[in-house]
Amino acid sequence: MQVLPALEVKSRFGRVSNIVKSGELVTITQHGEPTMVLFPLKLAQEVLKVYRTQGKPNTQQDEGEGLLAWLEARTAKPAFDEQAEKERILQKLEEATGRKLKRFASKEEALAASERAYQEAKQNNPTPMTEEEENELMKIIEEEREAVWQEQQAEKAKHLASVSP
Repeated sequence: MQVLPALEVKSRFGRVSNIVKSGELVTITQHGEPTMVLFPLKLAQEVLKVYRTQGKPNTQQDEGEGLLAWLEARTAKPAFDEQAEKERILQKLEEATGRKLKRFASKEEALAASERAYQEAKQNNPTPMTEEEENELMKIIEEEREAVWQEQQAEKAKHLASVSP
């Protein structure tokens, strides 16, 4: 569940709308205090129906507070492993180039190594990568990003299906 201030929701409603359409809940705050939660209409209808069949709340306030706790417990997002995504992209690049790529412990270490490699390549091979080679490399990267995104969407759908009645 994302928590966003009302001012950001107001100025970036399209972005917030896309977050909600993807199945994620968004809590909106005013002056740091949560004031409302946004979630897709279909999910709201299904959830309210299931929640009400599991036991009637005493008051409207009980229903609101109980429903929020009930929703949070059932809509935990599957964990996304950023490191695994990076490793997968590196493996695909290795397959495409036929070279073993080094793994770095930090971003700074990777940037320094990249700069050293660039300077070395410039000295040893004055011919830069052709536009076609560069386009092929970018195509591979984009295909992998799309595959990762598709897997994330499938995981979200599977998770939402598992919590819906």
